Amino acid sequence: MLVFFELQGYALLVIQSHDEKLQPELCGKNSCLHGTKALLFYASIYLLALGGGGIRGCVPALGADQFDDKNPKEYLQLASFFNWFLFSITIGASLGVTFVVYVSTIFDWYKGFLISLSCSASALICIVAGKRFYRKRIPGESPLLSILQVPFIFSNNYVLSVSYH
Repeated sequence: MLVFFELQGYALLVIQSHDEKLQPELCGKNSCLHGTKALLFYASIYLLALGGGGIRGCVPALGADQFDDKNPKEYLQLASFFNWFLFSITIGASLGVTFVVYVSTIFDWYKGFLISLSCSASALICIVAGKRFYRKRIPGESPLLSILQVPFIFSNNYVLSVSYH
């Protein structure tokens, strides 16, 4: 769901960087961005941050859930998954700071944002296309519940030990 916020943020950036009427004027001040132009810009940046932050935390967990860490073969595959995952992130970031920045500076800003939008949309399509093959885990006991039980266990043990003496 959060990836749709990221796609919407990229779409707003493409629109604003393509339409000259939505771009701020050069005014010689520190900030020339105001009104609806500022609203559009900040909304797109916030949507990008919300969507990107949400999806970046979920993808490694989704990938890790596809392996059974009790099975020795799958445990090794889990380590391999994270190696390839981090390698892919590094390659993607390298391409982003070279190729996408090159396209943005030599051609137009909106083309660089359009490349980012296309890559994010392609990733979403790949994730959705593989959904029927995902291993679905039944949620177990909440880790938060076991953490919250610790103070009560200690307080009960203390009360029991004091009452016996």
